This record gives sequence, C-alpha cells and structure tokens, in this order.
Amino acid sequence: MTLEEIKVKWNENLRRIKKAEKTAEDKPEVFMKFMSEFHRICRVMSNLMYEYKCITGEEIAEQYFEREFEI
Repeated sequence: MTLEEIKVKWNENLRRIKKAEKTAEDKPEVFMKFMSEFHRICRVMSNLMYEYKCITGEEIAEQYFEREFEI
C-alpha cells in the first residue's frame, strides 16, 4: 500500500467514525446495532496507522485524528 492510498483510506474511515460518533450521540440504539461494524472500522484504522509508520517511520500526527489528510 502506498502512502497516498493510506491517506485516502484514512480519510474515508475517519468520516465513517465521525458519522458513527454522531449516531452514537443522537441515536444510541441505532449505534448499538452497528457496534461490530464500528469495531471493524477501528481495526482498519489501527492497520492504517501501522502501515503509515512502516512507510514514514513516524506515528500519524494527532491532528489527523480530528482532521483529514490533505491530498
């Protein structure tokens, strides 16, 4: 996987996590139905962090946990 692909996938999954967080706040019963999918997305993000570190030698900066990568 290239650094560009990691950034694209990170941004896509970050949007999904933010949407899930909003759903958890607004409609917790709906969020609970999709908890396994939320966990899957978290695992994907963890793998992306690992891939990023393998390529760059650095951890993903904290700012990208709130904002997307600029591509």
